[in-house]
Amino acid sequence: MPKFLRVVLCLAAFLLITIFAGCGKSGSNAPVNGEKAVTFNLRAEAKTIDPQLETDESTSKVLAMCMEGLVRLGKKAGEVVPGAAKKWTVSKNGLVWTFYLRKDAKWSNGKSVTANDFMFAIKRALTPSTAAQYAYIFYYMKNAEDYNTGKIKDFSKVGLKVINDYEIQFTLNNPVTYFAQILAMAPAYPVNEQFYNSVKDQFALNAKDLLYNGPYELTSWIPNGKYKFVKNPYYWNKKNIKIDKINFLMVDNYNTAANMFRSGGLDMTMITGDQIPQFKNSKDMHQLPSGGIWYLQFNVKNKFFKNLKIRKAVAMAINRDVFCKNIAKDGSLPARAFVPPGIAGAKGNTFRDEYAKSYFKDNVKEAQKLYKKGLAELNYKGKVHVTLLVGQSDKDRKYAQYFQQQLFENLGMNVSIESNTFQGRLVKMHQGDYDMVYAGWSPDYNDPLTFMNLWITGGGNNDTGWSNAQYDKDINIAETNGNNSIRMKAMANAEKILMSQMPVVPITFDYRTWLIRPWLKGYVIRNAGTEISFYWAYIANSK
Repeated sequence: MPKFLRVVLCLAAFLLITIFAGCGKSGSNAPVNGEKAVTFNLRAEAKTIDPQLETDESTSKVLAMCMEGLVRLGKKAGEVVPGAAKKWTVSKNGLVWTFYLRKDAKWSNGKSVTANDFMFAIKRALTPSTAAQYAYIFYYMKNAEDYNTGKIKDFSKVGLKVINDYEIQFTLNNPVTYFAQILAMAPAYPVNEQFYNSVKDQFALNAKDLLYNGPYELTSWIPNGKYKFVKNPYYWNKKNIKIDKINFLMVDNYNTAANMFRSGGLDMTMITGDQIPQFKNSKDMHQLPSGGIWYLQFNVKNKFFKNLKIRKAVAMAINRDVFCKNIAKDGSLPARAFVPPGIAGAKGNTFRDEYAKSYFKDNVKEAQKLYKKGLAELNYKGKVHVTLLVGQSDKDRKYAQYFQQQLFENLGMNVSIESNTFQGRLVKMHQGDYDMVYAGWSPDYNDPLTFMNLWITGGGNNDTGWSNAQYDKDINIAETNGNNSIRMKAMANAEKILMSQMPVVPITFDYRTWLIRPWLKGYVIRNAGTEISFYWAYIANSK
């Protein structure tokens, strides 16, 4: 969930960007021998390839290559197009959604994809023992939350019904205009029950123990090394999939990745702000808003961060303008609210246009006052030592060192830096085994709720230990009310609570800088949902 462009921000109001790169010097020639293959830098290992257990960006990208929901995200902002379902209908009251599957949709073993495959997958996601962190995305369905929390045991009471092999029906608690976008997410991808039972505990632990119904098959997976995708011969739309092979590499070091791009080892990768001058005259470089946010997340059970004044002091002690200009240097914008620019509001504007753009200021003097008061409330007179958990990349370490320096110089707080793998960080966060962590979030769909429901009590992604009853009530309104203006007002109130209680501290609204071969066309980079799509991609001069 990294960084992107400065001037584009106004245009980026939830913009979905399809790029057709121009010609450049670096790697400008199309692949030799007309090979229709692309190598993409995923950077971080996916936490899992189990669709129902997906929670992270890398997993989302991997699964979007080889799996397909009833619908898929289109090229345009917020657009949803047919996937395994050829069409769908919505009742006049907005509560009943009926999807009609295409009969030529096949699994990678040649067998038909049926409504039962989607039923089994969603039931699996909602089954308490699965412990799917994203189970809550299905709570819009009648009785889904009660089933997931164990209040009811009979799944037939959940608002999901298989009418026949090619027709499935969802009954919602209330109208949800973006429900189709929810069904484009990985936890809603189908799973064949017969295959699942045949592999049992090995399901999705390696490439051969997962069936695929998407445009590609995952034929090889080398942990922390490479994912190899080849075109799926059984995919219903295979004639319109133009690239035969796509490799995902995991190159965490940005300098290494840039050198591999120069030498031809990568065709698409991100770089950092420090590397931008090396490519500023190259048509291979593109700076784009990601739609995401980076923030410091507290464990509020920590003996220091349980104190609100200390959390606020940390928020105000960090100079975001200097960070964006001199440290990140990639177009990222200072964040002093939680929902990023570009996410839709109620009246055709963005949420940030309609509500407060900032909830606090960077103010060292005020931070110092709050810090002293916080320590006094804790009756603590010694030196404060805390640990900041970050990733292993050179960029992560550089950013962590800036936060470390700011908090020491401005507050006297001693911050140790702990680097860990992406998966390692997720585990420690979920276990509450951290003091504070530098984390990020990219939107799953075009609505502020994709950010705001992260922090509800007991939420699958709320690893802060923070809970607020009024916040939960506001989010419940946003989830259940059919009036978009009422929903947005409730989320604005929730954001105000979040920023007054500070379990998380916004740092930047994210921009990313990409290096992309000029012969690679038709790919889509989104700032909500799965970030990268090669579904419409093709290689110029290679037919």
